[in-house]
Amino acid sequence: MNRKHDAIQAMRCLLQDGNSQWYIAKKLVQFAVEDAVGAEPFLYAKSTYDLIVDIKDEINALSRCVLYLCDAPKFRESKEEAYWEVERIRIREATKEHYKKSIKPAELPEWVFDQYTARGSALKKK
Repeated sequence: MNRKHDAIQAMRCLLQDGNSQWYIAKKLVQFAVEDAVGAEPFLYAKSTYDLIVDIKDEINALSRCVLYLCDAPKFRESKEEAYWEVERIRIREATKEHYKKSIKPAELPEWVFDQYTARGSALKKK
């Protein structure tokens, strides 16, 4: 069988086991954020989720979202996305190490701070 058939079958099994459409739509949004590449899969999944929340029973929209996400480019298939994920993790860990040693890894420029931050308010008063 192909993955679209398996995905629809899994969705039907989840519904048959008592999971709500809301729960499935929420998991599709989570998948779109974590595993799909680009904004379109997230926007599609989020709009499907909003529709389910508002209407409560929209199995066709849910099925279409599952099929769309099957065809969406996956994170694991994108070399650029994989590179940036590794780089993000490397930066996160390096930053943690710097703060353990009480070293700031970078100084933020003043233009980053606005009137809503304590540092921005202090700069404004100067």
